[in-house]
Amino acid sequence: TQSTWGGISGSRQTSVKMSKSRLWQAYTSVLNSHPVLTKAVTASALMTTGDIIAQKGVEKRDHLDLARAMRFAVFGFGFAGPVGHYWYRLLDKFLPGSGLKQVVTKMTLDQTTWAFVANGAFFAGMGLMEGKSMGDIESKMRQDYWSTMKANWMLWPAAHLVNFRFIPPEQRILYVNCVQVGWNVYLSLMAAKPVTNSNNASKPIKNEAVQS
Repeated sequence: TQSTWGGISGSRQTSVKMSKSRLWQAYTSVLNSHPVLTKAVTASALMTTGDIIAQKGVEKRDHLDLARAMRFAVFGFGFAGPVGHYWYRLLDKFLPGSGLKQVVTKMTLDQTTWAFVANGAFFAGMGLMEGKSMGDIESKMRQDYWSTMKANWMLWPAAHLVNFRFIPPEQRILYVNCVQVGWNVYLSLMAAKPVTNSNNASKPIKNEAVQS
């Protein structure tokens, strides 16, 4: 009967909600006990997710480039997650609170310091993992770093106003990397653009960058 099916549907919804609640509680428990490692794993997983979406959804690749996805995973685990943890902790230490002045100041500092460092580290890290020479990396950054920063400023200032105003400090990396999924999809549009301002201009060098 209709009432029976309604009862089954309601029971399923309740079960799903309870499962999600238990997963979230488990995540926050691990986050509290092992914050750096948890944020490293989270950044690795979500950066890889963004790259996979970019490859299959935007670039329409028939076969996933696993080596490229692994580079995203390594960068997320080794840099974006752990270094981001200490960066946001530093901001919260010297600018505690979520008032308008603190939020705007944190966002400004993030976008005038960390954004430059993070995107530069990404270009360099990805280039090194691809086996590129320092000259190739320099040429890539000379061509695309500034345009990447301008794209960065179209997204991340607003995202970080939300971050510093509403997101608990221990969950900032999770929030940032959720936004990062979409950011990586956007960056995939630049990935196939060849370097045209170097002696090796005929050799395409992938352009990928990190969140701020």
